[in-house]
Amino acid sequence: MLENEQDITKVAGNDGSDVACKRVSPRNCDELSRLLELAGRRGEYVIIGLPCAIPAGFNGRQFLFVDLSHFSQVLEHCREDQVISVESGITVAQLDKLLAQEKQWWPVAAFSPAATVAELINSGDGGCLEHQFGGPRDLVLGLSAALSTGDLISCGGKVVKNVTGYDLQKLFIGSHGWLGVVCRAHLRLFARPECSRSLVGYATALGDAFTAFGLLMRSGVPLSCLELVDKSVLELLSADIGEAIQLTPAQAGSLRSAPYAVLIQLHGKAAIVDEIEKEIRNCLKHVKIDLEALTAPVFEHMWRQLSSLTASSGLPKLELSLSVEQMADLLAVLSRQSLDFFWQGRPSRGRLQLYAKQAEMLPLLSEKIRRWSLQAEQAVVTACADQNYLWRVTRLPNEDDHAVALKKAIKARFDPSGCLNPLVAL
Repeated sequence: MLENEQDITKVAGNDGSDVACKRVSPRNCDELSRLLELAGRRGEYVIIGLPCAIPAGFNGRQFLFVDLSHFSQVLEHCREDQVISVESGITVAQLDKLLAQEKQWWPVAAFSPAATVAELINSGDGGCLEHQFGGPRDLVLGLSAALSTGDLISCGGKVVKNVTGYDLQKLFIGSHGWLGVVCRAHLRLFARPECSRSLVGYATALGDAFTAFGLLMRSGVPLSCLELVDKSVLELLSADIGEAIQLTPAQAGSLRSAPYAVLIQLHGKAAIVDEIEKEIRNCLKHVKIDLEALTAPVFEHMWRQLSSLTASSGLPKLELSLSVEQMADLLAVLSRQSLDFFWQGRPSRGRLQLYAKQAEMLPLLSEKIRRWSLQAEQAVVTACADQNYLWRVTRLPNEDDHAVALKKAIKARFDPSGCLNPLVAL
């Protein structure tokens, strides 16, 4: 047994059975590498994070849950270059507090202040701020990762555009710990904005919401966030914000009544933000959009809730990667059918999230999307949990044989023992 290795009696499987597991807290990268190599030889599966429910197909296997809480140090902070090197167990809240003292900013909208840098890298989701800043794929310049072979590799660099050859760190970003365990990261920083402002554009038609999005994108106006949501999301936000903040009757009514909304956030110096707001209003003056500025308490709470909609709603999620045109067409098709779901879109990043109001609705949504993809001859990527995996990626309408072979080869190269996070299928 490794140092700090703890037996946990059992964790629940999805079928109600118990699955044996252990939890370990390595203290440094060398210990982490040794742990992964040993797990591979033992035939144990390795998951980064807290114990979780295990799908039924994995009964009888030993699971090792790795806690990275000891990996919480700042290794180097180059203020002039706007780069910070950290261990991956540091939380977003800890990092933000430190950077605030230097008037700097790592622009991600984490699903929780307690989320770690490792969790954001593994998920690949930077939240609503992805629109302008790109999320982890653009904000992680380089990283070090421990492999199940016992090797510790480094890829990328410490400065922007310092990579020659393959941009290897992007393989790990969004891989859910399937290839290796990220233990250090070099993060790209920005000057901390002086102020922020949020606007909501209420739309009565889906086409108007996408028209507004297209006009804003073509205008080149610098927006930090640009999200499209439907009425159900607005209702969730209204109820949650109303509990935390006293809304005016007009604000509460607008948030609850609009069928669709365009959510906008700006950052910068106060005078520049004023000018950007004028440009936005001018850009949308001929679109059927009712534009309203939100007060600071309302919009701060709104963006926080939007970044954690899955956790706050507790509803199953289906995520899609598709073009703006595909997104508009698919939503128009789904909206004409009797499907109980709601959605949140980030068209500039090709990200669409569908939330099923009942668990049994998720397979039906998936089937509707598969049929649309086949009939419209549109290739899209979907991802969701199912009875066998906590996160399964599917390419529609059909998997590409070459892509499947390439994924297998990459997995064999970085994780030959196959011990790293078997609960995802990428």
